[in-house]
Amino acid sequence: MFRNVIIVFLLSISYSCWGQFGLNHGENAKSLALGGASVNFNGIESIFSNQAGMTSIKNLSVIAHAERRFDINDLSTFNFGLIKSTGFGHFGLMISSFGIDAYQEQKIGLAYGRKLFDKLSIGGQFDLLSLNIDQFGSKSVFTFELGLQSQVTKELTVSAHIFSPGNVSITDNDELSSRMRFGLTYKAGDKARIFAEFQKVLEFENDMRFGIEYDIIEALSLRIGTSVNPGSVSGGFSYKVTKNLLIDGGYANNSVLGATPGVSIKYISF
Repeated sequence: MFRNVIIVFLLSISYSCWGQFGLNHGENAKSLALGGASVNFNGIESIFSNQAGMTSIKNLSVIAHAERRFDINDLSTFNFGLIKSTGFGHFGLMISSFGIDAYQEQKIGLAYGRKLFDKLSIGGQFDLLSLNIDQFGSKSVFTFELGLQSQVTKELTVSAHIFSPGNVSITDNDELSSRMRFGLTYKAGDKARIFAEFQKVLEFENDMRFGIEYDIIEALSLRIGTSVNPGSVSGGFSYKVTKNLLIDGGYANNSVLGATPGVSIKYISF
């Protein structure tokens, strides 16, 4: 019964669903804790947010993430990402699944990133997007995304990313919405990093996102964040279990829909 209610709710806001189709429902616990300000991420988290950040990977990195949107089991997200450094650049794979059997969104992406210059990186990804609604059928489309990152100074990094810049038809009357993001990261000393991001999804209101990450000790970092649209506050942590294994936790509270917890496990090979 409850699943039917969820399906009816999703269908009743179908325009919003189409508009957000292909945009990751919860990239990882780090982005969740920082209010969603993720376009400036480098390392393994960049496989979900900006492939230009993949170039900081030294060897092999893997991430698995689980998130329960608004604390509802039927709105769970599971993400997996992998990045491998080679002599020809950095290659990545990401898989994302959201929803239940009766309503499910999936995304599979093959990514590539490389440094153009010492302080400028670019990246891109080819995406396969699939949507299945019980008794309504399924739809799959292909699209792509592009990003760049530039380390302007030792303290300041700026980034830009665009998702699906072309016209991709979902139905005869609907197209996949493009998303543009611009952001910066400022290193305030050796322990603190400040994130700011502007996001625009076509046909939707602008969003601003902000976050702060602070290293308490070498193995533990704390994070806080906020986003303007929809309004939410968030927080979380990162804990280094071993040299190669890390656990991230995130928690965001939407002013209308409620809380979203998430956890990520990362393996980083140096």
